[in-house]
Amino acid sequence: MSVPSINLSKRVETVSINLKKQNIETIAANIGLCLDISGSFKWAYQRKNGVENSSTVQQIVDRFFAMAFRMDPDKVLDVWLFNNGQKKIAQMEESDYGTYVESKLKKNSIGGGTSYAPILSVVNEFYFPGALTPVRPSFPGSEEPAKKTGFFGKLFGKKDESVALVDAAAVVVADEANNPGGGPVLVLFITDGENDDRGETQRVFEQARKSGVYIQCLGVGDIRNFGFLQEMADKFGNVGFTNVTDIGKMSDEDLYEMVINSEFASWAKPFIK
Repeated sequence: MSVPSINLSKRVETVSINLKKQNIETIAANIGLCLDISGSFKWAYQRKNGVENSSTVQQIVDRFFAMAFRMDPDKVLDVWLFNNGQKKIAQMEESDYGTYVESKLKKNSIGGGTSYAPILSVVNEFYFPGALTPVRPSFPGSEEPAKKTGFFGKLFGKKDESVALVDAAAVVVADEANNPGGGPVLVLFITDGENDDRGETQRVFEQARKSGVYIQCLGVGDIRNFGFLQEMADKFGNVGFTNVTDIGKMSDEDLYEMVINSEFASWAKPFIK
């Protein structure tokens, strides 16, 4: 037995409503999804009550695929996995909706610790070559996972209003194959806990200001695990942070409103032609 998928067209309509609210309904942007596969996040990939395609991560990718279907010119979602390293896997297409995790992710092992710099470096390089100095682009997956705690309330990271947004005219040249037209890129970064490479990660965030990439970090779990990401979101104009208790229990309306927010809209508007 499999979980029935919520109609894709309804989710796409909800995305459109939120884009219109922010006056960026004409935006064309690539969407990238980075999924934590460290040991502590293993539960999120497991079936609920043994039902096929019922995992929390399946709910996440389906919802964010609707954003890609609406915003990406090719209507695909670029997907990476990360623990202490990183790995790009098959794009999610319309035919994968509702089944992507079990059809495309199940062969990848889950485990290891959590590092942010390798994945963020490679993702930026994928869309905007030369914007960053790559950081350890490996995929070891053998380290012991750090212990992380349960879930509490939802909290939005607050941005320092003095932080300058990206200058679209100063952005490095985009990769023509991975980002045709050089449009903006929204990276959705999903993790459940703190990283072990803060210095390298801060350097990546700082260098990423030269690229047309906005990194929306979604911290799943205890807000105390995400002090570093909150700090980075306050410091850099192309980084956002949101803390959620259980993303699977959020309505589509609330989730898209969190991600397609006024800060992202302000950042994206200079790129809209």
